[in-house]
Amino acid sequence: MNWKSALKSFDQRVAAIEDYRLLSSELIRDLPSAPLSEPLDREGYFRWHSSVYAHWTLRAIDSLRISWIAGWHRGDLLSCAILTRAILETHGALEFLSKECVQRFSEKPGDEVAFDRLERLIKGTNSPVPLPLGGHTSAEPIHVMDFVRSSTFLPDYEWLCDAAHPSFYARYYWLASGGSDDNWSNDVFAEFARKEIERLLTLIENLLHKSDATAKDLIEEATRYFRQT
Repeated sequence: MNWKSALKSFDQRVAAIEDYRLLSSELIRDLPSAPLSEPLDREGYFRWHSSVYAHWTLRAIDSLRISWIAGWHRGDLLSCAILTRAILETHGALEFLSKECVQRFSEKPGDEVAFDRLERLIKGTNSPVPLPLGGHTSAEPIHVMDFVRSSTFLPDYEWLCDAAHPSFYARYYWLASGGSDDNWSNDVFAEFARKEIERLLTLIENLLHKSDATAKDLIEEATRYFRQT
C-alpha cells in the first residue's frame, strides 16, 4: 500500500485545514491604522501594539499552515511535524501575550512588568533588526519555552521535539510515512504511524482554533478601548 492510499482516510480533515481561514485581518480593520494620526498615551500604546502583535502572529501561523499543507500533499510528514511544532511555539506567543501581558495590564493598568514584556515581544531579537522609525531592535527576547509553557500543549511540544531534533527512530517514522517505500504494508509500522498522524492532525486542528480565538479576543479588547476614547 502506498502512502497516498494509507492516508486517504485523513483527506476530509486535511481539506478542512487547507480551507481554514484565520480571522484577524477582518478584525484589525476596526483599529487605528498606521501611521497613526496622533500620539498614543501609554495605555493606547499598549492596546494598539498588543493587537498588532496578535494580528501578525496569527498571520505567521497561517503562513506555516500553508507550508504544512504543501508538505502533506507531497508526502513529507517530517516537515508537517516540524511545522506543527513551529505553529505550537507561535501559538504559545499569543497565549503569553494574553496571559502575561494583557491580562496583567488589565488587572493593574500601567503595570510596568506587563509593559516591559510587551516591549520584549515586539522588539526582542537575538540579532539586530531595523525598526520602521529608525534604529534597531535591542531588547532581550523572551525564551520560546516561556511561550510553550503559556500554552496547554507542553506534552505535545516535547513529543514533537523528537521530530525536530536528531532522534533517529522518531524521525524515521515521519520520513517513512510518505515517499516511495511500501512501509504501510507492515502492520506494526502502520499501527504506530497512524496513531502518530492522528495525534498530529488533532494537534494542528486545536492549535488553529485556539490561536484564532485568542487573537480575536486580544484584538476585540483593543477595539473596545479605542471606541471608548
